[in-house]
Amino acid sequence: ASWPMFKSNISREGSLYEVLFPSPTACGWNFNVQGKIIGSPITKGNIVYFGSRDGSVWSLDGLTGEVLWQYSTSGYVDSTPVLYEQFLYVISRDGKIYCFKQNYSETEDCVPVWTYDTESKTFSSPIVVDDMVIFVSGAKDTGQTDGYLYILNYINGNIIKKYNLGIFSSASVSYENGKIYYATSDGTVGCYNISTDSLLWTKKSLSSFNYSAISNKNNVVYYYAGDMDRRVYALDGNNGYVLWVSTYLSKVATENTSATDNTSVSLFENKVFVNVYPTSVWEPASQVINSSQTIFCLDISNGNILWKKDFYVNKSPKDSFGLVSSPAVVN
Repeated sequence: ASWPMFKSNISREGSLYEVLFPSPTACGWNFNVQGKIIGSPITKGNIVYFGSRDGSVWSLDGLTGEVLWQYSTSGYVDSTPVLYEQFLYVISRDGKIYCFKQNYSETEDCVPVWTYDTESKTFSSPIVVDDMVIFVSGAKDTGQTDGYLYILNYINGNIIKKYNLGIFSSASVSYENGKIYYATSDGTVGCYNISTDSLLWTKKSLSSFNYSAISNKNNVVYYYAGDMDRRVYALDGNNGYVLWVSTYLSKVATENTSATDNTSVSLFENKVFVNVYPTSVWEPASQVINSSQTIFCLDISNGNILWKKDFYVNKSPKDSFGLVSSPAVVN
């Protein structure tokens, strides 16, 4: 199977048609790193790539778990890498985007082909479209809250465009027909047109977007707004007009509830899938040991709930704060 970027493709659909053959055995290997893994692994040609909070970018043999190459950055690697042609691109919270070769021989030093420093704590996951590396930047160590949409040349990292969004972003962009869809930390969803070098539209949400992604399909933009909103939205990709809004998928947060779930929707055929952590009141002395999350399946044409399934995990609501897992759909 090939899953070369965060949520599978440049539209961030989070789904894939693939011929699958069930494994005759359980998981054949595991690999431990000295730090949490926040981003998603990607895979192509039986090679797995991922970053972790040990500051490293890793390449492993997908069949054996053997380390093929590793590179240490100077910050957490919460970003999900992206593969394009013979290169791999990934962002570290040291502020740099790194371009690596996909494969290094045993006699080669694993060094980046190029790097570009945004001078910000960036952890969005990039995409590559028509030889352009596209991503948004995070907050600066200096306290400045400006954020930028970056478009770089995929070969050498030279800037093609740097557009000031006015506020930083921790979310990941998507792309369709010359339009880049993005979300920022103040709850703004927007559309930037590459050919006209201008914003086509913006829409304000009650949600703060963190680690999530904006998805699109057939010129419609889809996203889940957490925090004080708790709903899925579908917008017209040309003008940002609301096509539909789902019902509230969990209790709306108050100041005494854990609120921020950083999940993204996935699109498959005529359905929208989203993983929602229902907010629960918690106190520091709470004895609650279980918390729940729910997978919702919505009709892509109107947002009506088709079905849902609840899951319970052995973590308190407080410990489950900040859910970042998004569903993936195959076949």
